[in-house]
Amino acid sequence: MAPRTMEKVTTNFVKIGKVADPEKNVVTQVEGTLIEKGSMTFQKAGQNASDVGRYKLQQDEEDGGAIITVMGNVKIDDLMELIEVGTYVSLTYAGEIKTGNNQQMIDVELQVESASPAS
Repeated sequence: MAPRTMEKVTTNFVKIGKVADPEKNVVTQVEGTLIEKGSMTFQKAGQNASDVGRYKLQQDEEDGGAIITVMGNVKIDDLMELIEVGTYVSLTYAGEIKTGNNQQMIDVELQVESASPAS
């Protein structure tokens, strides 16, 4: 049996925020092809556990081809629920909004690649 050719696969966790900060993995915009939708459970001290969306985007080869993992929030999760795996998406910081219980969270704009017109 011939030896297998292996390639390292990594992912970069990013958070969408107002100001990009590479040291804290904060970006103002991220885009790529949605390759996975999932969730993670978090629990802060003194609070109930809650699920948050986790979305993996594959960047185009000309952009480095990296796999980027974006953690959701109420707004991101609501928008991404509508998106099918395989869709090219762009998430951009769009300010801050207040939730129903008066907590601040980031607002994002979601854009998806539209289908090319048939030639």
